[in-house]
Amino acid sequence: MKYKVQSPKDPSNDRFVLSKGHAAPILYGVWVELGMYTKLDITNLRKLYSDLEGHPTPRLPFIDIATGSLGQGLSAAAGMAYVGKYIDKAAYRVYCVIGDGECAEGSIWEALHFSSYYNLDNLCVVFDINRLGQSQPTSLQHDMETYKQRVSAFGINAIVVDGHSITELVKALHDAAITKDKPTAVLAKTLKGKCFPGIEDQENWHGKPLGDMALPAINILQDLLKDLKITNKDIPEPYTFVQNIDKENINLSSSPNYSLNEMVATREVYGNALVKLTTNNKRVIALDGDTKNSTFSNKLRELFPDNFIECFIAEQNLVGVAIGAACRDRTVPFVSTFAAFLTRSFDQIRMGAISQTNVNFCGSHCGISIGEDGPSQMGLEDIAMFRTIPGATIFYPSDAVSCERAVELAANTKGICYIRTSRPNIPVIYKNNERFEIGKAKIIERSNNDEVLVIAAGITFKEAMKARKELIENGINIRLLDPFTIKPIDKITILKNAEACKFKILTVEDHYSEGGLGEAVLSVVACDSRITVKKLAVEQLPRSGAPDELLDMFGPVGLGVTPLPWGLSNLVPGSCEVHLWLARVASQWKGEVWREQHIQSAHPIKRLCLTLCGREASDARQFPVSTRVKRTCWETLAALTSLSYEKVCVLFNIAALQSSVAAAQSIESDEGLKLAAKLLQQSAGIFNHLKGNVMLAIQQEPTPDLNPETLGALSALMLAQAQEIFVQKAIHDRMKDLLIAKLSSQCEELYAEVMKQFQKELLRPLWEKEWISTVAGKQAAYHGLAEYYGSLVAKGNKLIGEEIARLENAMRLFKEAQTRSGKPSYFQDHANKAQRALTEAKKDNDFIYHERIPDAKSLPSLGKAQLVKLLPVPERLSQNFKDLFEELVPVVVHQAIAQYDVRKNEIVNTEIMKLRESTQLLNSMLASLNLPAALEDTSGDAVPQSLLDKAAAVQSLGGLQALETMIRDLPELLQRNTDILNEAERMLRDEKESDDQLREQFKAQWTRTPSDKLTETFHVNASKYREIINNAVTADKVVKNKFETHRRGMELLSRDSNEMQAALPQVGSSGAGVQESTAVNRLRTLMEGVETIKAERDTIEHELKSATVDMKQSFLSALAKDGAIDEHIMSVENLGKVFGPLQRQVKESLEKQEALMADIQAQNTEFCKEKSGVGAAAQRETILKEIAAAHDAFMELQNNLKEGAKFYNDLTQLLVVFQNKISDYCFARKTEKEELMKDLTQNIGRQQFGATPSLPAHYGSNAEENKKVPPPRPPPPTTSPSTSQAPQTLPYPMYPSGMPIPYGATTAAPYPAYMPPPMPGGYNPYAGAAPYPQQPQGEWDNTPPQQSPYPQQPQGAYGYPYPQQQYGGYQYPQQPPQQPPHQGHPW
Repeated sequence: MKYKVQSPKDPSNDRFVLSKGHAAPILYGVWVELGMYTKLDITNLRKLYSDLEGHPTPRLPFIDIATGSLGQGLSAAAGMAYVGKYIDKAAYRVYCVIGDGECAEGSIWEALHFSSYYNLDNLCVVFDINRLGQSQPTSLQHDMETYKQRVSAFGINAIVVDGHSITELVKALHDAAITKDKPTAVLAKTLKGKCFPGIEDQENWHGKPLGDMALPAINILQDLLKDLKITNKDIPEPYTFVQNIDKENINLSSSPNYSLNEMVATREVYGNALVKLTTNNKRVIALDGDTKNSTFSNKLRELFPDNFIECFIAEQNLVGVAIGAACRDRTVPFVSTFAAFLTRSFDQIRMGAISQTNVNFCGSHCGISIGEDGPSQMGLEDIAMFRTIPGATIFYPSDAVSCERAVELAANTKGICYIRTSRPNIPVIYKNNERFEIGKAKIIERSNNDEVLVIAAGITFKEAMKARKELIENGINIRLLDPFTIKPIDKITILKNAEACKFKILTVEDHYSEGGLGEAVLSVVACDSRITVKKLAVEQLPRSGAPDELLDMFGPVGLGVTPLPWGLSNLVPGSCEVHLWLARVASQWKGEVWREQHIQSAHPIKRLCLTLCGREASDARQFPVSTRVKRTCWETLAALTSLSYEKVCVLFNIAALQSSVAAAQSIESDEGLKLAAKLLQQSAGIFNHLKGNVMLAIQQEPTPDLNPETLGALSALMLAQAQEIFVQKAIHDRMKDLLIAKLSSQCEELYAEVMKQFQKELLRPLWEKEWISTVAGKQAAYHGLAEYYGSLVAKGNKLIGEEIARLENAMRLFKEAQTRSGKPSYFQDHANKAQRALTEAKKDNDFIYHERIPDAKSLPSLGKAQLVKLLPVPERLSQNFKDLFEELVPVVVHQAIAQYDVRKNEIVNTEIMKLRESTQLLNSMLASLNLPAALEDTSGDAVPQSLLDKAAAVQSLGGLQALETMIRDLPELLQRNTDILNEAERMLRDEKESDDQLREQFKAQWTRTPSDKLTETFHVNASKYREIINNAVTADKVVKNKFETHRRGMELLSRDSNEMQAALPQVGSSGAGVQESTAVNRLRTLMEGVETIKAERDTIEHELKSATVDMKQSFLSALAKDGAIDEHIMSVENLGKVFGPLQRQVKESLEKQEALMADIQAQNTEFCKEKSGVGAAAQRETILKEIAAAHDAFMELQNNLKEGAKFYNDLTQLLVVFQNKISDYCFARKTEKEELMKDLTQNIGRQQFGATPSLPAHYGSNAEENKKVPPPRPPPPTTSPSTSQAPQTLPYPMYPSGMPIPYGATTAAPYPAYMPPPMPGGYNPYAGAAPYPQQPQGEWDNTPPQQSPYPQQPQGAYGYPYPQQQYGGYQYPQQPPQQPPHQGHPW
């Protein structure tokens, strides 16, 4: 194995799974030898406080999954191998050791089938066949031939070895490493207790200590050991690096988009949500057991096939593979099948919880509502099953909106999550912007005199809503509660609403009575003896039938219609029977509409030109137009009578633009490779089309770039580059070596054709100098690549001689490619791989095979595979053609609309501000009067129930200790950000000081641009970041001060009710008489009025925000009729009609509040008079107010601290990027400095000195005549002006426009282009007055960033204490996607 011992969880490491978990002690012993544990640690094996448990668990850093329940390890290993090969596309291997006893488990053979089907050649399974089980020998014992036949029948490379022979094991593992397209199983024949007298191959020793026989056994082992010390240096580390991934904040790519009462099945919504999640994060994957067309996970498969794993009808392996895929946080897996079928994999799910896995499950077709399929398909036990899983979260969405949010929450929730979906269509009951939280229920229907609290979810909630309407008609009100999550269930909301509904709860569920929703509710209300719960559930074993027939027969109590309990029917004349179950389901399948994202979507100017071309009806073909216009002879164009010449030029530029966009794509992603290949083939087709039509189009001598031979050469170049993309795609996806070799060979042939055309005398002057050398280099390089992958084919066929010959030829070709291209590092990565392979192959041949090395010319042909072709020019390049001018309006209309929007926003903001300020005033008054808590404290000795509820809420969130922990974390987070920023500023200072020193030393000869000009943007943004940190420090102080102010009250809330009661002064029972007084009853009624006002204001505010009117047609009509627009009169009139009623409602609400506040104050005065006591009562009142205020402060502070921690963590990422940019800049400047110093040194060495002095007269003429005269010295080389004069601009390489950019000819600047990353979007309390740094206008624009105009978001229930940024009317500029460096880029 290749393993970083000091970093066991490194994603680059090979994986090891010990499926026979009872062998854990020997695994622990290995890590003792490696130094992770001491011998003393291992003596604590299986003890309570030791992590060295009887079977391995992920509490140990080197364990990925828990094992011990036999038969499960191989499925998880297969999941790891699948991720390694197809998702990570990494070199790590997976090893799994299984026992022969667990081979009786069917899941082992499910995993072998899965591994073979997906060609997991990175998986090696070691069977420890020791013949003995726990209580008797295994069924096959040591029948190795049968083992081999069975394993081989599954398509596995089976190797039988002596498990006690190190030589045979090493050779088998080597063969496994070089075997391609199939996994390997090493069938190791072993003897339990080998060499131990009285133990070897004996029964009844499973899991038993040796006792008195231990010492002789240890002595035998020590005699057998040759090397008693293992060191970390003996463990080779991985050759390749696997990058950590970001799985935080996985969000839907778009919000739910449904209409109220729209009928949608939640199982279909599950598929929609998967697609949205995967669009934003490609680490989201879906696994299914051949039910994808029923669970709708096929929607993900259709759009993102690489993110879907079909596990077929093998649910145990399905779950095991998902657990393996989730290991080390490499993926976010969603497993879907019928809920009924998940029961067979319950043991895998249970072990997943022990493995601390983060797997999400979706069980569809729940309940008897699925109809004719019968009870075997009905999921009626699933809630009970998942409720027993520790730490699991159970979502039961009741409509499409909540289902999408449930999937989103599950992706971001630790531990096992289960989403229960249904087959029938159900109505949408929530608005698209509804927010959902885990453990938070929703009250959908309520009144002030509800008799029963009905709790239902999913399909039963729809029928509960129908029942409520019928009951209301008969004079009975019920309250509906949607729990959203069954585990955790919202205890506070249930208890609060049960009290409001006369302590009566009715649960309705499409599930067996045992363990379902009803029992979940019972577990919550068990502490309150006043509450009565009635359960309506499936009580009998169902059978096949129509859904309505089944529900009549096997409904909650076995009746077609269900009388409500507690004698409520007596309150209504006649029958009060309400049908709570389903009618017949008419299945509707909603067709999925999707559209391909085309490149034109990123180029609005291009779409505009498409519209212009499309308006010429006389032309049969609409030529797409590029964002730039090709260089052309406009004088000639002016003389033409048609647009044919211009269209030819435009079409040329479309092809050039497509080649440029293709060159900018990343080869690290499938999307980039696919887009690049498509664009290059389109570009080749356009050039080829122009080649055959240019002469007919212009009917005159074309310019050199439009010469048919030039166009043919460019078409060939685009086609060769497209083939190159397919080679890169094949390498990226780890396709078969022979296919890659054929693709590379075809690529070499295409580049040879390009080279042939480029070297024509007529065309050579057109190309840039590096084009021909680049093409020549690529021709040789891809020939070398074909030979390299051909060598891998030979290696797989055990043709060692051919392998060495091809590798030697590949090395020669790679060196030739580097020479031709003039780039010493050209294809160096592949050359290094070939060199390593050649060295290993020669070593193996010298020691093992001794084959003759054939001549490279005599090697068989590898063949060719051409996947590219010339794509025809489409009539329109945009498949979503739209006339962009239809939205245009005259300037006066546009200005009128803008002014109307200003007036409307002013009205909306004003009215909403009135409502919010009034509500704040009302809350402040109630807090000062200690209402409504004072109404509950009339006894004078008990703790008011409202305070107990608040204490329960505080304690459920961790209490005072949780806040203290978060506050202690803030300084560390702050210091981390400060250190990063200090280091970035230090690098800038050091670089500037170095530049200033050399500039002072060399004076005018130091010609490069001063650091001050280049780093102005860096300095400005560093100061902005510094200001942000300073504002955050101030905000932290506000939080800490508020915490200390309310610390005593929060401490009381964190205690139990007895301690809280002891802290309150007792005033005796003298106040008990006022509990039912007139003032108290009146105040309670007034408190209900307060809640009513708040609810009404929420509705008014929503209507204010959602009121929209399209004034465009009104303004256009006025302009057409009168020739002018009286915007003021029209806007005022329209706004009066729309917002007048709402403004009146606001006014009435404010007036109603004034009267209500006066009544509350008056009644509170009477209430205070009725209460007895002065000293103790006043002191008690003060403490109650303090506790109530502490609750509000706690909730606010918790929100503050979460936002603060998130802010600091987000800022850390941005500062790291900022620091890296500065580091790149400093490195580039250092390189430039070294080059300039070298030039200065050479110039000094070339300076000419004075003439040599003449010889003295006494030297004779004879000596002069006899002396040999040397040849004249050549003149010193002249220096180009570019090296002796200061450049006018930065020395960026320039590239001529108008021609396609070939791969390898980069236009990148020597300095990394810096664009400051945007701060986290949305509300950020730490922003303060210091705006986030905003990117400059250009890459090195020296103008300081402008004020960041972020819109301020409204605060929630607990406003954050940090200052907010003012609202601005500008959009934040989008940062263009960053491309990886050109090193290693195929173009």
